[in-house]
Amino acid sequence: MDERPTPIVGFRCWVLELGKPVLKSMAMRFEWPAGEIAEATCMYSPHDPPRHQAPDEGCRCGLHARTTPQGCGEEYPYYPVHGYWAYRSAPTSGLMAMGAVLMWGVTLRGRRVIRAQYARVLCLTEKPDLWAPRSGSNDPSRVSAENVARRQQTLDEICALYAVPMIPFASVARYASEFGDLTEGGSELAA
Repeated sequence: MDERPTPIVGFRCWVLELGKPVLKSMAMRFEWPAGEIAEATCMYSPHDPPRHQAPDEGCRCGLHARTTPQGCGEEYPYYPVHGYWAYRSAPTSGLMAMGAVLMWGVTLRGRRVIRAQYARVLCLTEKPDLWAPRSGSNDPSRVSAENVARRQQTLDEICALYAVPMIPFASVARYASEFGDLTEGGSELAA
């Protein structure tokens, strides 16, 4: 565990709800606050008070991010479609956004994953091959033109509400490095 004097830049994906300008965590029921600082809470049991300050080495709590933009693609290879939408019966329930976050406070940093006490959204970004056909039930090219347009409108609303820019994927690391440390290091953490 480390109390970082220099903020760390991380990259992550969020689930979108089309027509609602909010970024939702992929794994937990957590909405990232617009224009504010997100603070991690141990959510080991949503019905009990937190057991410890988040993040903690003996728990999976904390605000999560990958150390590189490419790491988001490794974690979610069908981006912008969440891998589980085929089981939810409608592709609109599993569309995603990607971006950079600034992380600080108590941090746990591995080669691929960062967990932190505090974070805020820096920007959104898009992969260049966003709608390229891929094999399997999570093929992004199967998303309807209407839902592609609704997703873009939702992203535009998120950028306005969160007061963040949309940065080209090739430039997102350079842009984010203006705000914090990009270097990788430390021990491996589970994704």
